[in-house]
Amino acid sequence: MHAANAWKNKQRPLLFLAFVTMIPPAPAYAAPEECADWVAKAISTEGNVERHSGMDTAWQPVRPNQVFCPGSAIRTGPRSRAALLLRNQSVLRVDQRSAITFPAAESETPFWLRMLNGAVNVITRTPKKFQIDTPFVNAAVDGTEFLVTVAENEAAISVFEGQVSATNPQGQRVLRSGESASAGPGQAPVPRILAHPRDAVQWTLYYPPLLTFHREDFGEGDENAWQGRVHRSIAAYRENRLSDALKLIAQTPQDNPGASFFIWRAALLLETGRSDEASADLQTALGLDPNHGPAHAQQAIIAITQNRRYEALEQARRATTLTPQSAASWIALSYAEQAIFNLQAALDASRQAVEKEPGNALAWARLAELRLSLADLDGALTAAEKAATLDPNLARTHSVLGFAWLAQINTRAARLAFEHA
Repeated sequence: MHAANAWKNKQRPLLFLAFVTMIPPAPAYAAPEECADWVAKAISTEGNVERHSGMDTAWQPVRPNQVFCPGSAIRTGPRSRAALLLRNQSVLRVDQRSAITFPAAESETPFWLRMLNGAVNVITRTPKKFQIDTPFVNAAVDGTEFLVTVAENEAAISVFEGQVSATNPQGQRVLRSGESASAGPGQAPVPRILAHPRDAVQWTLYYPPLLTFHREDFGEGDENAWQGRVHRSIAAYRENRLSDALKLIAQTPQDNPGASFFIWRAALLLETGRSDEASADLQTALGLDPNHGPAHAQQAIIAITQNRRYEALEQARRATTLTPQSAASWIALSYAEQAIFNLQAALDASRQAVEKEPGNALAWARLAELRLSLADLDGALTAAEKAATLDPNLARTHSVLGFAWLAQINTRAARLAFEHA
């Protein structure tokens, strides 16, 4: 029961996801370490994330739970992101098109890293100070959450909680919660005014998967036509090659694809946190078909994750009205009801989802989550096992199964499910 209560606290409210986002629990297992004194460990990667060991010239894909040694580096490609656990137990979330190195520490020097370009969001509660260096301004951290961005001629620091000292040879400025500063070449840090600072970390948010696609959903077409590219994109996604799946449909076809093309691309973009691009694709889809229920359902998921609860409820209800036979519409409604603390209505909506599409793995996974929230541990395990059986290639089904086993105090089975996820 204690595990079930912990799950309930985790689930309630869903809005909490807007601030913890893509950081999963640290795995219970450990990959072989390449150095005893590692400086960071990969806990999540999406898209094209590579590392350089410092001992060779080749960049290699980052493996799950891989460690980074002093002298190594990490970089992320377009529409990619990563989360690292630092040696001091801080969490570093790395945006697309970012590059970071972990220089070898000097004696009696606090932990530090060098940021070359891109953006990182740091959450740290460590009492030990550490430092992030950029080409234009450095951040001395004293227990906080903050964002560092590096562009061609400017670096900026925004503090969400705690305190950061922004310094360079030209000057110093202490930043506290809600404050930002930037610096360019040869300039001291100067204040920046941001109306909505949290908007700068929208890319960190986790959007629950909602839609499942199969090649028959797009019809048949020549392999060089847009249908062929979508078919290959779906195959790549199901092989966990998200970056390849996106590359295949990055360019909008000239031969008039339907709304489903843009909805599929939006779903992939949300997997890497690109909600702005995904929203644009959903608007295009609704321009082609204003009554497309899954598009409204996907908009509801974006609104929920971004803490726009009542807008989400309106979108989800519209989706169930337009496409009452779609599991995605009812799944979206279940999230929207949960976001306003109406767990029974959320459970009822998830039951509708599995009733409408009994073969939908995401619908069964969602039902398992809500049964856990209401302490129906056996029912949750049954639904989670059903989800994993229906689609063993979906990570979400196995992660939900892991929580269901954890609620049963079967840690061995839970660990196996999480590792598989």
